[in-house]
Amino acid sequence: MNAMNIEQALEQLQQAQNDPQALTLATAQIACAPLHPELFDILQVAAIPHWFDANILAHLLQTDTERASHWLRLLEQLPMVENYAARNARNVHETTRLALRASLAANESERFRHLSGLCADYFSATEDFQQIERIYHLLGGMAAGADQILLTLYHTWSTTGRYNAQQTLALVLEELVDGKLLEGAVLARTLVVNGWIRGSRMSATLTETLARQAVELFSQAKDEYGEADARDWLGGALQTAGKLKHAMSEFRSQFKILSRLTQCDPDNSDWLRDLAVSHTKVGGVLQAQGNLAAALQKYRAGMDIMRRLSERDPDNNGWLRELSVSHNCVGRVLQAQGNLAGALEEYRADMDIMRHLSARDPDNSGWLRELSISHNCIGGVL
Repeated sequence: MNAMNIEQALEQLQQAQNDPQALTLATAQIACAPLHPELFDILQVAAIPHWFDANILAHLLQTDTERASHWLRLLEQLPMVENYAARNARNVHETTRLALRASLAANESERFRHLSGLCADYFSATEDFQQIERIYHLLGGMAAGADQILLTLYHTWSTTGRYNAQQTLALVLEELVDGKLLEGAVLARTLVVNGWIRGSRMSATLTETLARQAVELFSQAKDEYGEADARDWLGGALQTAGKLKHAMSEFRSQFKILSRLTQCDPDNSDWLRDLAVSHTKVGGVLQAQGNLAAALQKYRAGMDIMRRLSERDPDNNGWLRELSVSHNCVGRVLQAQGNLAGALEEYRADMDIMRHLSARDPDNSGWLRELSISHNCIGGVL
């Protein structure tokens, strides 16, 4: 884009009075014009990541750090460029940054995707903040496989107890959704993962609305595995709202999908794990409906799958944790049936697993919390 002169910018400013985004862009162009005719283009580039320094600019501009440092000094003179102390860097003020990104995505989509790809390449280290920035750009640029990378990252952090990192991840996912940069299965996966992270902190009404949107998007994309996850999320929201009949319908739909997938690929461990969880979800509704015998059957079916998976890979902490949940679910039903000896045995099996996991990773606050719950369950029986 050729830089506009000051008269053109002022005219655009006048025309943009009733359009906040256009007004923000016009203001940025006016600020850039006196400093360098190409500075607005550079500001657009600097607005792609959440923060930037000379090295990041050099990578995005495909130039050397000396030239990038020159641009950095000019950018630092703009009122919308701020200090980003957390990374010893700079950032474009949030309102301006989002407006620049939205304009670039809408009007120069190929350039936006190219710059997003360069950002994803740059932020490739293993630190949590790097991984968050990387997935932000993969999703925003609608990169192939971005939805699967997001899912893997979520499961990895859930298993290792990175709850603070997950909360930060949720913030950037919500930014992408609010910015309307995503579509199809990528949007659906982003909605589901953000919903899993936010959990009960998201209102029941909003959760149900977004979950139904995710189900529809996955269905349109013919992504059965994604649809199963979305129906699981929707079923949980309906169960929380006390709509047990509707929750059961969603959980059974999820179960049918996962049963079909595991029949096609019986060695797919991830699908088997999800099938086990699906058994547990159906069991939870049955228990809430007072059908303890049927609930116990479903819980034990899920436990059998998780036991086989854990025996196959005893070092898989996530599977061990799911096995402990199964023991706890079975114990709760047995306790409700008055079988205190059987309940105590299940709770102790749960505690043994959580004690083992907590010893492996004593800083995992989620596992420590679940270990405390297992102690409490045993105390309740005693």
